[in-house]
Amino acid sequence: MGKPGSPVTRVRRLAAPALAGVAAVALVTALSSAGGFVDFESRSRDYLVAVNGGARPRSDIVAVSFTDDSLRQLGAWPLPRRVHAQLIDVLSEAGAKVIVFDVLFTEGRGDSDDAALAEAVRRSGRVVLPAVAQLTASTKGAPEAVRVDRPFGGLLEGAVSVGAANVLPDADGVVRSAPLYFSDEGSVLPSLALAGAAAYTGQPFTVTPVGDGAAEVRLGLSTLPVDRFGRLLLEYDGTAGSVPSIDAMRVLAGQFPPDFFKGRLVLVGPAATGVGDRWLTPFSVLDRAPGPGLEVQAAAIQTILNGGWRRMVEPGTGQAVVFGLGALGAVWAGLAGGLAALSGLVLLAAGFVVVVWRVFLAGTFVPLLTPLVALAAGGGAAVATRWRREERERRRLDSLFGRYVSREVAVALRDHPELVELGGEEAEVTILFADLRGFTGLAERLPPAKLVEVLNRYLSAMAGAVFDNGGTLDKYTGDGVMAFFNAPIRQDDHAQRAVQAAVEIRRRVAEIRRGLEVPGEAPEVGVGLNAGTALVGNIGTRERLEYTVIGDEVNLAARLKDVAGPGEILAGRLVMERTGPGHGWREWGRVEVRGRTQPVSVFALGETLPAAPAPLGPRRRHRQPRIRGGDRVAES
Repeated sequence: MGKPGSPVTRVRRLAAPALAGVAAVALVTALSSAGGFVDFESRSRDYLVAVNGGARPRSDIVAVSFTDDSLRQLGAWPLPRRVHAQLIDVLSEAGAKVIVFDVLFTEGRGDSDDAALAEAVRRSGRVVLPAVAQLTASTKGAPEAVRVDRPFGGLLEGAVSVGAANVLPDADGVVRSAPLYFSDEGSVLPSLALAGAAAYTGQPFTVTPVGDGAAEVRLGLSTLPVDRFGRLLLEYDGTAGSVPSIDAMRVLAGQFPPDFFKGRLVLVGPAATGVGDRWLTPFSVLDRAPGPGLEVQAAAIQTILNGGWRRMVEPGTGQAVVFGLGALGAVWAGLAGGLAALSGLVLLAAGFVVVVWRVFLAGTFVPLLTPLVALAAGGGAAVATRWRREERERRRLDSLFGRYVSREVAVALRDHPELVELGGEEAEVTILFADLRGFTGLAERLPPAKLVEVLNRYLSAMAGAVFDNGGTLDKYTGDGVMAFFNAPIRQDDHAQRAVQAAVEIRRRVAEIRRGLEVPGEAPEVGVGLNAGTALVGNIGTRERLEYTVIGDEVNLAARLKDVAGPGEILAGRLVMERTGPGHGWREWGRVEVRGRTQPVSVFALGETLPAAPAPLGPRRRHRQPRIRGGDRVAES
């Protein structure tokens, strides 16, 4: 295993968040493959198209519209067919190359108007007429027609061609694509747009099956980029009215510029309020205003004539983009964490949007929102998993060190676990032992409940003094405490802190003695201090670990505690040297210590030294130690 804080350990620790993020990305990718984000992606494409401003309009496509003004002069819709015949004659004489009608003439009445219209179509020789197909659902290829309502017989004979005028919007009502052909009892029925484009270019169209219901659609030598349902993404010029248009009444009156229709493809259809069909287009995201069907047919013809250069990315490639961006974000968030993770995710998202925009301008739609959802899901899952992991680690460290050290030290260890070596290390420390004098006699005079209350007050005061000076509480020793300084957090002034803690213990115990109402004399405290090199760390077994300090210097501190009198603070030479003469040290004498051949010099702290706790921040309330049994004290 790597050491705490090493790159190997860090990668291992952060692998789980990254894997959780990748799992979330895989779920988003699966939902995307199942069509869960189709509407969102369609709407994002609408905004790309609207922001880009649409395709450049072709000058060779114009519309003749039956507007509200036309109907006020010509009468209510449907108009007499003789009016359409007159319009065909005018457009033909004006040089229109192809006239595409978006007006249905499926039922013949057998009157003179029908005859006039049929004769005008025959005479023109350049009219493309619409049919309407009754469709059934198809899951493998182009829409299938169960019935086709074509123009009545006299019109069919004179028309250049016939195409289905069906418009198939997406589920949200927006027309983003158009099928170029329909299956009609084994034969191919072109769309009105494809029939019109073929007539205008003079090139035949072909539909060649390529397997799994899909087919290749060609107009002359150009292959049109249709999907497996025969649909072509439409290129709109812009909002409604972008196709150059002239009122039908003006055309009938000859009020149009010379050569205005010459050599052009002319679309004829209704645009009046409440007449004909109206559809939402990608540009409707701006105003949600539907446009006449004539606009959709114009966009379809324009797209075909332009070769349909805009296309969707292949489904497999799109899913790879979704998973790839999300996985990249998940790994980054798992490894970086914090503000770096958030910043990286934002930069990834911004960079991806720029790439999608550039690819869109080049003619390809790449999924936009779904990869961003995957990025957010992967990054969010990684961050959440990392946070939960770090929270567990914080709780573990709080549990581990909260019993031993002050809140400030515990927070430092929690936030920087690499500061402590959990196996054990040698370090210079100052050890403090404090023990009550006269407590055994008091125990004989007090009932157990009162004894617990008194002991808790003493031990809480001693532990609080240790914590307030940045010390580590090693253990409660019956009616005393053992603590040390300079571990696990390094403290250059550890000897000074220990002395201040000892003075504070003496002061607090004196306050408790003055306030106690017990029979006989209240206990006082004796304190032993010593500094030197000792082994500090988690000592014990896998089942039971204890963060403690061991060594000969610890034994000396315990011996000094034993010989200290009531209210006395005794210390070894190194403590006296590290804290300086200003503390009123005096040589107390020499003591014999087991394991040492020579007696050890001992120094006593001056009685009048004021208590000055180290500036470690606000104090906290410490938990009262709990006694179980006689004088066995549980660690708090």
